[in-house]
Amino acid sequence: MEEPPSNQEMGPYPMSSRAHREFEIDRLSHSADSLVVATKELRKAFAVSRWQKIVIGTMFLIITVLCCTVAFEFYQFQELSQNNRGILTTIKDCIDPAGECFKRSKDNQSLTVEQINKVTKVAAICSQVYNTENEISACIENRLK
Repeated sequence: MEEPPSNQEMGPYPMSSRAHREFEIDRLSHSADSLVVATKELRKAFAVSRWQKIVIGTMFLIITVLCCTVAFEFYQFQELSQNNRGILTTIKDCIDPAGECFKRSKDNQSLTVEQINKVTKVAAICSQVYNTENEISACIENRLK
């Protein structure tokens, strides 16, 4: 909006104070109207429809659920990792020749092989003396007691 003409520009007929006030009121009214129009345009530019609000809310909910799921899975992985440490320690103890589990297994294996050899020898002796399966089984049981 333009400025009101000064009294010097008006020439020999200067603007009265009432006319000057009316000119200022018109200018301010025009500025206020321009602000109202600009505000309405801004409101339209940033308006979010109901559908957009539903989509944004749904996306927020999905992202929240995904974040919670990832956090829960991470927690479970950490817990499983802690549980597996004991199992891995036991496995390492059983496959390492210096481990106690390995030594126990080796001793048990030796005892088992000895027992199998003993049963085999007794079965061979009993089978030379007896002919039927029942007689051989009874002989083996009697000799191993």
